[in-house]
Amino acid sequence: MNVSCPGVPSATHERPSLNEPFCKGTPLYRMRAPMLEHESTTPWDKEKALRHVWGAWLQGFAWDHVATLTFGLAPTLNTASRALQSWLRRLARNAQRRVACFHSIERGGSGFLHVHALTVGTSILRIEQLDAAWPSGITRIEVYDASRGAPWYVTKGVLSERTCESYGFIGRPVRRDFTVN
Repeated sequence: MNVSCPGVPSATHERPSLNEPFCKGTPLYRMRAPMLEHESTTPWDKEKALRHVWGAWLQGFAWDHVATLTFGLAPTLNTASRALQSWLRRLARNAQRRVACFHSIERGGSGFLHVHALTVGTSILRIEQLDAAWPSGITRIEVYDASRGAPWYVTKGVLSERTCESYGFIGRPVRRDFTVN
């Protein structure tokens, strides 16, 4: 099944073949972010334009919360990924429904990993419940407000090989503006 997203010509969602690798943490479906249709003049222009397209594409999803999650101890990438997946399972159990997210795991200036996430399926949970479900460190969680630019913030490190360790979907969030072909 292909899904087209109005206003973002190259964004598609497709079921991968069993022999084709896809983003770890994104079961069943791989969601491809849109790519630029024009060439930028400098790498900085291209990165800036790609960030804009990524943010605009992600803004089309029906997000409930935006979260920044830190760790008390310096985790490995594998430990950080498992902690994020455990957090989402606890949220799903508390909400009694499926929970999905787009996340990026970044290395901060101090060299420690932290997570940025946009969640869906958490609308019935209070911020205190999302906070209590993350036992690994400090959280900053807010109700998603489309006017505040969270998709651009969450993807700020995605284009940087220096800071972004991992990114992608866990679960399958629904777009607000999609049509099924």
